[in-house]
Amino acid sequence: MSANSAETAPLPRAGIFTQLRRLGFHTLVPIAMWRRDRPWTIRSVQWFLFFTLFPLFLVGWTGIAHADFRDVTSLFAIYFAVNWGLVIWLFVRPEKIGLLDILRVSLFTSVAGVFLVLVLAHTPGLKQLVNAASNPVLLTRLAGGVLGVGLSEELVKAIPLLWIFVRNREPGTVREITYLGCVSGFAFGVSEAGYYSIFFAQTVASGGMYLRDYVVLQLSRLITLPLLHAVFSGIAGQFIALGVETTRMRRALCVAGIAMAALLHGLYDAFSTTVFGFLFAVGSVLIFIAYIRSVDDMRASVSTAASEGGPPRE
Repeated sequence: MSANSAETAPLPRAGIFTQLRRLGFHTLVPIAMWRRDRPWTIRSVQWFLFFTLFPLFLVGWTGIAHADFRDVTSLFAIYFAVNWGLVIWLFVRPEKIGLLDILRVSLFTSVAGVFLVLVLAHTPGLKQLVNAASNPVLLTRLAGGVLGVGLSEELVKAIPLLWIFVRNREPGTVREITYLGCVSGFAFGVSEAGYYSIFFAQTVASGGMYLRDYVVLQLSRLITLPLLHAVFSGIAGQFIALGVETTRMRRALCVAGIAMAALLHGLYDAFSTTVFGFLFAVGSVLIFIAYIRSVDDMRASVSTAASEGGPPRE
């Protein structure tokens, strides 16, 4: 064999154990590199860990703490709300949101807000409208959904924004106030999910509901309906935010925002058990996104209307 042939001949292939030995443990498990990189300090990694592992944490926690049904459903509702909160944050892009702002808005709505809704539901006149929301006659049900359930719930969800940014005049940008409106909606949806979860479970236990229907309704309450609450109150929040920015148009903008949220809320409630309910839900989400994307144009129009003393000319 020639010298060139000897030089170009392939080396004999090492066995798998020989290859592993050559690679070494530090190549296969680069702990030193990980310690330098510290991926667990990266915010996106922390969120990924939370979203991935929180349900598994609940599996172990419920066994140790002997948590009751309401606690478990409330924690899962919070878990899904946090998921959606991050998604909506990507759409709204608030400049700066403090944890204290999120806590005080969510605590007010989930505690005092839910209590106020119960009080309003027993107020003469409004009580009849709330009851009409479950009437089999479509027009009556629609009026009850918009003027009863929708108006009372959206007004209550807007209270923390009106209190903080209108009454107390605390600083906040349009996007920040809009996002806190969504937070208020999530808080209300989580509290509502806890109540309905117990009602659904009791109905199944008494034989009044099939397990198939229970799974659909329960998951909808935990996952989707808090998002819809956030969408409705986020729309109202953007109008309130524009009113905070332009005091001359504040009252009109606040009323228009709450009215728009109540209308969308009532339309969904009136048709929620039909395919039209799904369509109204899709429309509400798209309208919310459209409002977010057109906020700068709306600010310009509101500013023009305020400077001219009336609506802008077409």
